[in-house]
Amino acid sequence: MDNLEKGSWIINTIKHTTGVRTDTVELNDLEVTERAGKSGILLGKLLVDKQEIITGKKLSVFARTANISPDAVKTYAEILKKFGQVDFKLDKFGNVSEMEIYCLTTEDAIKTVADIFEYYEPDEIERGNLESLKTTFEFPASREELTKVLTSGKGISEENVNEILALESAFSLIKKERIENSDIYYNEYAFAGDGSKIAKAIASLPESQRNDVYFVMEQVKQSQGFLADNLTDKINPNIISMMEGVGLLDGITVNSDFGEAVFYTTPQLIGPGISTWKISTDVFNHAKLLLSSLRYGEYKSVSSRGAIYTSSKMMNIVKKLIRGEWVGPCTAIGEDYKLLELDGVISVQPYNGMYKMKLRQLEVGKLVEQMLEYNMVVNDSVNEIDVFNNLPTGYIAPEERRKVIQAERTVPVKNIQEKFIASIRTGGIF
Repeated sequence: MDNLEKGSWIINTIKHTTGVRTDTVELNDLEVTERAGKSGILLGKLLVDKQEIITGKKLSVFARTANISPDAVKTYAEILKKFGQVDFKLDKFGNVSEMEIYCLTTEDAIKTVADIFEYYEPDEIERGNLESLKTTFEFPASREELTKVLTSGKGISEENVNEILALESAFSLIKKERIENSDIYYNEYAFAGDGSKIAKAIASLPESQRNDVYFVMEQVKQSQGFLADNLTDKINPNIISMMEGVGLLDGITVNSDFGEAVFYTTPQLIGPGISTWKISTDVFNHAKLLLSSLRYGEYKSVSSRGAIYTSSKMMNIVKKLIRGEWVGPCTAIGEDYKLLELDGVISVQPYNGMYKMKLRQLEVGKLVEQMLEYNMVVNDSVNEIDVFNNLPTGYIAPEERRKVIQAERTVPVKNIQEKFIASIRTGGIF
């Protein structure tokens, strides 16, 4: 588990226990997790685009919203100073009078959480809790399987595994479903659909097919926006269909005059989490569609259309879009990004017989940048920036999304769509 993932689990564990009575005995088992998590939540509220000095009063307000009591503000300020993220001055009463903030990015904040966690030497139970959350986030697991992962794979004693599962049950950190005389554990926030349905679907598979499922999930998680053709030539298509049907895979179809292709992401693309994400469903779906359109240029396009040959070229394109610059010109832009253009995510203009594009929705580009860099979206649990300020209003199930994207376009409908796109590009009417 890398520091980005570890830090996210720590933060979300503590956010999940917010509201639990402070005299709850089980919280003693999460003492280091609480210290690191609250430090990270506070740091996330302090994040700025450049160095800034804030008053002690403002710091106290941020601390209170991070569930840090007034008498503990100095303690947490000292922790953040120890790790080089802030500096501060004290007044004559020994309280923080002003604080200078050095941490500028969500990534640095989350990694600092992991550093704090390690510095205070968490015990086996706290380490095991994070490993258990990670394991059940990736796949539903029986008690026997989860115990084996934690004991054989992570060196945790079986006695402590039992205590970890009891702790997670007490705080509802993971869900448990009784399936065919076996307890199946899963993280209910790992999947957009019904987690119990996914758990049952996997539990019912023979071992060989379960191995196929694990293989597919690992391939896609390592390269989100994975070309479906590169899976179906190795795995029975029925397995792929089952996975998509129950929510283990999300498929996006890119339609182009050059042809069509399907690209897969996993539900884990949204990154480790326990509490509900504050991210617009539309924004997230647009980001997945932009990622898939870029992957189309990587896997399906040819040089004469504007193929994307390297990962560095892909990232350069995304960074240009985020900076508000025009990308292109090439033929592919006018053919592969029409849905994004119709949804107002990008602007497209004709240019010397080809096309160039510009990003209209900055938050979409930022999400795609994270998808390419980390193969997940970095959890915004610590950073309440504008891009994440709307709670989800719902989720379009993968099969429903596919029906919309893959719907056969009749000639009249296609002609109307083309006229509408032309109108957008020229500023005219049709």
